[in-house]
Amino acid sequence: MIPLAIIHSHEGYDGLQAALRARWKALGIAGETMDEVSGLTARYASKLLSPAPPKHMGSTSLGPVLGCLGCMLVLVEDEEMMARIVGRLPDRKSTSATKPTRKRRRKRSKLRGNSEWGRAMAARRMIVMSPRKRKEQARKAIAIRWAKSRASAQI
Repeated sequence: MIPLAIIHSHEGYDGLQAALRARWKALGIAGETMDEVSGLTARYASKLLSPAPPKHMGSTSLGPVLGCLGCMLVLVEDEEMMARIVGRLPDRKSTSATKPTRKRRRKRSKLRGNSEWGRAMAARRMIVMSPRKRKEQARKAIAIRWAKSRASAQI
């Protein structure tokens, strides 16, 4: 296992943010450089790590920020806290987590099967389709119509 150096030890989001801010200042990286290296948008690192941040780190920004600061998160059990809450934790077997969940039924659109819905979907399909594809579709439709009219004329 890789020996780990503990830089900061904090509880909660505010502590994590303070530790990352301290690491950022210790490294002396400019905010613009951090944005560029981490792949974040311009001035985003400053918004994440300011003392009163207007933006919060989430699943998208946490990884790049940690990587740019040369850090990683390690989950460690807090023995003191576990001793305090162990009596309040229910047994896993008695919780509803073991019950199978029912599959959700998807709601069906009210327009489905309706001619209005068909017209809306046809219009959408035409907008999405490239001009060349639309031309091919039109030629196929013309060929089918002529085939039908020829078949009815022969009868």
